Amino acid sequence: MPDPDRASALAEDSPGQPRLLVSVRNVVEAHAAIAGGCDLLDIKEPTRGSLGMADIDTIRDVAEYAPAHIPVSAALGELAVWSGRSDLPALPETLCYVKLGPLCAELRDWRNEWTSVRRRFDARAAGRLNWILVIYADRCQSSDAAADITDFAADQRCAGVLIDTCDKSTGTLVDTALFREFDRIVSDLRAAQVKLAIAGSLSLQTLKQVMSFEPDIIAIRSAACEHGHRDGLVTRRAVASFRSAMTAITGPTSVVPGT
Repeated sequence: MPDPDRASALAEDSPGQPRLLVSVRNVVEAHAAIAGGCDLLDIKEPTRGSLGMADIDTIRDVAEYAPAHIPVSAALGELAVWSGRSDLPALPETLCYVKLGPLCAELRDWRNEWTSVRRRFDARAAGRLNWILVIYADRCQSSDAAADITDFAADQRCAGVLIDTCDKSTGTLVDTALFREFDRIVSDLRAAQVKLAIAGSLSLQTLKQVMSFEPDIIAIRSAACEHGHRDGLVTRRAVASFRSAMTAITGPTSVVPGT
């Protein structure tokens, strides 16, 4: 089972004090992210897409490397990738959270498919997995479409919902039409008691804007890398700079044991 200190990260309430998640592609980047002050580590391979899954050995290495007070999540890719497949990998017990995107347009019955894929991953996992359902702001046409996914996440008792962007070449989260309807989306999530993580090529310039919604987690990749390129190397300096900017907006966050 995952360390309880790790698994409690999303369960803790910290109004106005979001935690910082950094997506890394290997142990070297994980070291830099932790040194820079991240609260959570996420494992993904950015060359495989917004939610690109890293090789299972990489997931295992990073999850085992992370100290006990740092929860670790992993991107599992899009739902359509796993639909109907039986060769699902066994995820390590040191992994706390997993993210799976629906990309609803690709599957007619995505709700049943998502439930089925989750069940099969859970059956093969060495420990208990906490699930994060992903909404792509540049793929949802309205807050009604996002609310449909949010309601499903609540019904499935997901640990949280991540609102991200799918196509990183067309702009950031704040450039999407859905971002203009964020008040309703956040209100629906709060009413359903579902935690909110926000991503989507966030930067120091857009940080104050997204933090005004008081998300539980701010998730970054590009802003944690050299020169702000998501395919670059995560650096301690970039992570620390982003952490400092968050603190400047909200004030000091609660101290996480071991940091």
